[in-house]
Amino acid sequence: SGLVGGITGTNGNGITATSVAGNINLGGTAALGDINGSNYGIFATSTGGSITIDSSAGTVAGTSTGIAAGVSSAGAVNVTTADVTSMNSSGILAYSSSGILAYSNGGGVSVDSSAGTVTGGFIGIGVQDSGAGAVSVTTADVTSDSGYGILAVSTGGGVSVDSSA
Repeated sequence: SGLVGGITGTNGNGITATSVAGNINLGGTAALGDINGSNYGIFATSTGGSITIDSSAGTVAGTSTGIAAGVSSAGAVNVTTADVTSMNSSGILAYSSSGILAYSNGGGVSVDSSAGTVTGGFIGIGVQDSGAGAVSVTTADVTSDSGYGILAVSTGGGVSVDSSA
């Protein structure tokens, strides 16, 4: 328990987490500190589980994408953050170039960045569910230098965006 110290990936990602069949939980009871990557701040993929990322106790920065989380099965993706920055692509992205990017194939996607600011070069926050899952974004300030502030898509579920935080 407690805060995990800062992590810097000078020649790649700050954190890379990959699972074939299990769940990925980054943060959990031990909040993540500041995360920096020369490519992605946090890059997480699962082909058979769910992904949970909680970086609300620190900042996440990546040259390409701040946070990228993708599930190719029907597992859920849940991302909770404070400040997230991407210099070139996305702040938070679930599969793409964004600040925060979150993607699922039917399990639903939830992003809560209300504790900070998200900045992306092209997409601030990008979320997509390609199945019947719902997409939910709760945020405070989101900025895109040249594209979408928030891009939220679901092919079969509801879409909810709350930027009043």
